[in-house]
Amino acid sequence: MRAADSNTKNPKEQKKVSLPDILLYLIFTGYHFMVFGVTLLGRYNNQSDFFRLMPFYSYMEAWYQYEDASWRNLILNIFMMVPFGLLLPYLHKIFLKFGPTAFAGLTFSLLIEVSQLVLRRGIFETDDLINNTLGTLIGYGFYRLADFIHKRIKKEPVSGKPILLYQLPLIITAVAFFSIFTVHHFQEPGNLQCHHIMRAHPASVTCNTAFDAGEETAPVYIVPNGEVYKEYPIITEEEAYLRIADGIFLYEPAHEPEHIVVNNIFLSYEVDSKGFYQPIYILECTIDGLDKRLYTPAIR
Repeated sequence: MRAADSNTKNPKEQKKVSLPDILLYLIFTGYHFMVFGVTLLGRYNNQSDFFRLMPFYSYMEAWYQYEDASWRNLILNIFMMVPFGLLLPYLHKIFLKFGPTAFAGLTFSLLIEVSQLVLRRGIFETDDLINNTLGTLIGYGFYRLADFIHKRIKKEPVSGKPILLYQLPLIITAVAFFSIFTVHHFQEPGNLQCHHIMRAHPASVTCNTAFDAGEETAPVYIVPNGEVYKEYPIITEEEAYLRIADGIFLYEPAHEPEHIVVNNIFLSYEVDSKGFYQPIYILECTIDGLDKRLYTPAIR
């Protein structure tokens, strides 16, 4: 009896951790250090702009500026979280389900954003939460695809239809970026950095200058030779002022103007994202007691 008892397994005895499990936990831990290093170290926000809560603000900013660095940051914010969504299901069976994995990705992203806010290492952005969660779902789709291939190799019965559903985040992301770049490639002229992103709500806007009727059209020039590309209809100085009065101008969300006095309006030019000189209106203003300029595209 004693011999039998000594050979009986204790149900409470924990399962031994295998070498692949140890390697997996080490990789996941190293990944966390890498993410926090990239998002927190070597960065410091000395501005008063701590929040950007408008969804897709960074996408609109990237669209009008159309700089490689802006698109690269957006794409990296998505794919930075792909390993997170890929590894979680291997760590715990609860993450075999879509919902808990998505929630974990959102929570981890929220932790990063709050850490950046508290430590003043960046800006709390709604877009980062969206991008990071999307990256988690893409990673989870990769896990589902790898699991499907593994089961097919082992000749286990498995349906391929759900796999396509789990690839939707990746497909939507690829189609969205492809569409953005395609539209920009075929449009002429390009995008202007002075284009407004969100509407302001100034308490008062007044004008101390007379409006000039000006021309009904203005040329767009080719950079760098200065040849005329095409004539475009443009808005008047009065319409440019009315845009400012309606809050349609570019500004930093943390510095929304309250009182604007327009002192002068004149037509100028700005290089767009495709190398054309486009007409814009420059409005010399007094904004909350300080002399500043506001800009608005002139082409209708």
